[in-house]
Amino acid sequence: MVIFYYSGHGSQSHTPPELWFIEPGHLDETLVCCDSRLPGSFDLADNELAVLTHRIAERNPHILVILDSCHSGSGTRAQAQFSDVKVRRVATETRVRPVESYLTSPDELKNALGDGIAHENGRAGFRLPVGRHILMAACREDEEAKEAAVDGQARGVFSSCLSQSIEAMGTRFTYRDLYKRVNALVRVKASKQSPLIETTDIQDLDAEFLDGAIQTHAPYFSISFDNTFGWVIDGGAVHGVPEPTANATTRLAVFPVALQIDQRLDLAQSIGDAVVLERLAARSKIKLKLSGDAPSEALTYEGVITALPLPQLQVHITGDLPALDVLRKALSTSGPEGTGSVFVRETDSAGDLYVIAKSDGYQIMRPADERPFSTYIPSGHQERTA
Repeated sequence: MVIFYYSGHGSQSHTPPELWFIEPGHLDETLVCCDSRLPGSFDLADNELAVLTHRIAERNPHILVILDSCHSGSGTRAQAQFSDVKVRRVATETRVRPVESYLTSPDELKNALGDGIAHENGRAGFRLPVGRHILMAACREDEEAKEAAVDGQARGVFSSCLSQSIEAMGTRFTYRDLYKRVNALVRVKASKQSPLIETTDIQDLDAEFLDGAIQTHAPYFSISFDNTFGWVIDGGAVHGVPEPTANATTRLAVFPVALQIDQRLDLAQSIGDAVVLERLAARSKIKLKLSGDAPSEALTYEGVITALPLPQLQVHITGDLPALDVLRKALSTSGPEGTGSVFVRETDSAGDLYVIAKSDGYQIMRPADERPFSTYIPSGHQERTA
């Protein structure tokens, strides 16, 4: 199993004359690496990625290429809906790159691309070899990939939707199923961005994601003490454990290891409980509390999930100040016992939806295309927006 994953900025660079037979337009589509624009360094060209993929494909592994960047053949720029939604593209490289700096030779490139030399680039704009592989890309060649603030960090919209989909879909699903979900999410969050999937064998669309490398986790997590992190469970982001929110987190019933699996599903046998404090990649920090003695660092326990946090809908709110005050007050008191809403959270960045508040009512819109998500809500019914 081989994965090539790139999330960052795309660009173009001038193709050296020795490779014009590959690029009639004399421009390579490129990925901008951390040192690409330093003296003596260059972007990673699609021709180089093609050869690297070809070298690996000769060993016949399962190959997945994921590109979350702009790689538009036309070089056009799309207008973002919000000031903090940016295009994942940088200016075309102006330096003339010598052919000796490529990770390949013209002859090897001919061999890697085969008959593909005479064909147009794929719909993603990137030239990849005819060797068997699967490509998932953030957008088509005439579009731009977007990035936006997610939990205070700049992330590609495609990458964010991809990870969200993988977490939600469990452990067994096909590339076709994953693409459908990611495509739907991206189209809601970003305008003029259409994710795509390309394969050299149409049957691979119905192949299992990552060739079945993700295995179903046992119906419980092991709880142990770690000298660095404290009490942890052996489950994290890759196992589908949700990120804790301000109002909710994952809760587990704790059982002694000696119990049989079916007994661990009987909450009457529980000896305590635990809550997730921080989710890491392959483990999560927890707060452990037993009903009797204090937990022993020399022992391990088993935890069964009893509650999962419901992700809040992130909403960007703008408009008339008095109307905004009414809406924010409703959001701050619509939760249990007058607490904040457990379903909706206001965000300063582009969220899942945005609300335009006016003196006589509210309009809920989709950020991607500014289309109304609901009928106009008169101010006399503003409480419904919470």
